[in-house]
Amino acid sequence: MLGDSYKFEDTLCEAFNYFYDVTAEKHAVAGTTDIECIYSSLDAGDRKFDVEAKSTKNKLTELSGGRLKLHRDKIGSEYTIVITTSFTPVVLHDIKDSRAILLKSASFSNFLYQSISKKGRIVSYKPIDDIVVNNFGKDITGEINQYVYENFGINAKATGG
Repeated sequence: MLGDSYKFEDTLCEAFNYFYDVTAEKHAVAGTTDIECIYSSLDAGDRKFDVEAKSTKNKLTELSGGRLKLHRDKIGSEYTIVITTSFTPVVLHDIKDSRAILLKSASFSNFLYQSISKKGRIVSYKPIDDIVVNNFGKDITGEINQYVYENFGINAKATGG
């Protein structure tokens, strides 16, 4: 099972590099973020963010908001995206009033799939960044699902999101 978490990190790093305006690099060192990203926006310039990959067999039951902040401070990141398959409601309390957000992996995957299906290789990170910066300390899964529905006509609930 140990290798599964590394596969999840590798897959997420590849997914973030799929965005034409993001450069992602996986960190394989304990005590740092899993993935460091730079989003290059014409509007906002370069914005650094980090991704924490939480692959669990069961629901994610806790997060250390202090550790997430430490990782952000270490690399000068503006925010953290925690991507996991599922989580318990108490995890929202762990990130409340922080510059971290939660996102379920199925919804992130559906966003990419629908974007690629409609636009091909030209997929921008901008819609996700716009949602993130307006929802710190929250679960943005619903907002991502709504974006997919409004822009691609696909109900994420029908796809398991």
